[in-house]
Amino acid sequence: MKPLAIIGLDPGTTTGYAVLDLQGGVMKTYSAKELPLSRVIADIMERCHPVIVSTDKAKVPSFVEEFARKTGTEVVSPELDLQREEKRDLLKECRAPEKLDSHEQDGVAAAYFAYKKYLPRLDKIDTYIQEHQLEEHTLEFTQLALKGELHFSLLQKMVTQPAIEPAIITRVVQEDRITKSDFLRLFEKLGTLQQDQQRLIHKNMALQEQVKKLQKENRYLERKSQNFTQRVDSLFTFKEERVAVSEQHIQEQQKMMEKMNQKILELYRFMERVPALRLVKKLHSLSKVEFAQKNEVLNIQENDVLWVEKPYIYSEEVLTKLKEKGVVLLSSEKAGRALQDYFQVLMIPKEELKMENEYFALVEHAVINQHEKGEKIIERVVDEYKMRRNG
Repeated sequence: MKPLAIIGLDPGTTTGYAVLDLQGGVMKTYSAKELPLSRVIADIMERCHPVIVSTDKAKVPSFVEEFARKTGTEVVSPELDLQREEKRDLLKECRAPEKLDSHEQDGVAAAYFAYKKYLPRLDKIDTYIQEHQLEEHTLEFTQLALKGELHFSLLQKMVTQPAIEPAIITRVVQEDRITKSDFLRLFEKLGTLQQDQQRLIHKNMALQEQVKKLQKENRYLERKSQNFTQRVDSLFTFKEERVAVSEQHIQEQQKMMEKMNQKILELYRFMERVPALRLVKKLHSLSKVEFAQKNEVLNIQENDVLWVEKPYIYSEEVLTKLKEKGVVLLSSEKAGRALQDYFQVLMIPKEELKMENEYFALVEHAVINQHEKGEKIIERVVDEYKMRRNG
């Protein structure tokens, strides 16, 4: 009888396999492109009798399942795919040959993984064989012990005692007669087989019920997994939207900060030049709305100088408030008589304003003094003219 062996398979475009004996030693390795299953089985069966086939994948490949079905071997697979580091450790532990390609290495690692898993049972089998002097039945006993779940004592009877029933049938055929003891022996065997049949029927029914239960649980888990996946997708979508909104908000804040920094810089420059120039507070007009909005920032005080863009727009209430403070008005537009009655109004070109912003501007003291003198000269000429006419 050929030696029993553990097979490690690595199927793919290039298929590799390894054959290990039941002591964990490497008997053969091989790999080739487009290697058919029939060729793999033929090569392996020529050298040994496979009892276990193993893979390094948690999900057993169909190639491995088909090999097990056709050779009657037990399938072994890890709970999780074997990682490269785990494979290196297995190869080192089993002292695999060095000159192996990656597919042969994966085959050896898978086979040695199965060997380590079955090692406790192999040790028990060897111990039982030695204790019961079954050395001449080692291969047959080991093969049955690895494939089945029967008690070792029953396996011992199966390999050591010849079957009685075939002898009875042979004698009946040859002598064309059956004795009472032959009938009882066959009847007893029939009863045993019927009991085994009933036991298998009940076991099969129990397994079918278990399969139905597992299928039901699987459908529930699939629905739960689908709901969970939908919730996760929803959460990711919500998170992405939140991130997008946050990024937009951050960009807006950054732009606002840039504007504020620019205004602060302008204010610093403004403050640097204030001692050398006259500070002018700016109003678009003298209406109630404009004055109420701007004065919160301007805080107009006594003797302030105001630049008014459109002096012809005004409110009597605003004029009264400003008159009490004795302010001086500047404008590039000509002011009406009402404003001239309330204030000293100087007409200067807007180009004379320096360092403008929304609320303030600077103007040279000399410009104000020059226009004040001009206004006084004009007033004196007008007054002298009036006096000559009245005189």
